[in-house]
Amino acid sequence: MDEYVIYFDNVQFRAFRARICYYLRKNPEARRKRGRRHLTTSDMIRMTLLVFRHNLMQKLVAGWFKVHQSSVSRIVSWMRGVFRAVLADFIPGPDDLLAILNKLLSETERPIILLVDGTLIPVSQRKDNKADFSGKHRKTGKNIQVTTDVKGELLHVGPILPGAHHDRWCIKESGIEEVLARYSRLLKHGDKGYTGVTDFIVPHKSSKHHPLTIEQVVENLEINAIRCPVERGIAHLKVLSILRTGIRTHAVNREAVIEEIISVAIGLFFFKQSMRRS
Repeated sequence: MDEYVIYFDNVQFRAFRARICYYLRKNPEARRKRGRRHLTTSDMIRMTLLVFRHNLMQKLVAGWFKVHQSSVSRIVSWMRGVFRAVLADFIPGPDDLLAILNKLLSETERPIILLVDGTLIPVSQRKDNKADFSGKHRKTGKNIQVTTDVKGELLHVGPILPGAHHDRWCIKESGIEEVLARYSRLLKHGDKGYTGVTDFIVPHKSSKHHPLTIEQVVENLEINAIRCPVERGIAHLKVLSILRTGIRTHAVNREAVIEEIISVAIGLFFFKQSMRRS
């Protein structure tokens, strides 16, 4: 299977498989107790990556690997937990942004442009879950705050928050605003949703009785031109279709499953990014 199908190329897949095999040898209790004998560890890794990359229906994946749909469900659920444990070092934590910014600022004495934006991860609809319903997007989902450099390379992804909230609330709740406020050499750019955030450079807002002047329109164009790479960074993250087309789950522990899926997808992205750098 090529990179388009399972997200990793051959070198990346072998490195990832080696990590999983090492983890399973060191943690026998994490091994799967039963399953289809003809499916190897590599097959189960490919199966799970296929689900994350294309968000396929389990019946379709079952037909591909010649197993039953229930087997796919059990394998993917088990392998998600293994993925999360293996990718723990690649899933950004609250303190990781501090380390990243300190490293960037230590490499130069010039001001550094930082781009921040929020994105919605769609999840399956639940009528009784108003906390995740985004009025802006008219769909249910989770909000994550993404930080990139001026080239659009992802530096950090914030914690998973309810999708009903505005980006202004999310960046404060995630702790990113507090961290960024510590550094005076950062030129922080965001869209109009970040109006009021400390030291953020955002476009001017117009209103019915206060239209934008020519100077403000030109300034908005310049700000949007600078911050557009963050959209490209989000698009690269959402190459994993499960983050773009929606997470489908009716599990009893729905919130935990959604958090695990998003965390694993983010970890897969940063693992792939680290492999490309090395």
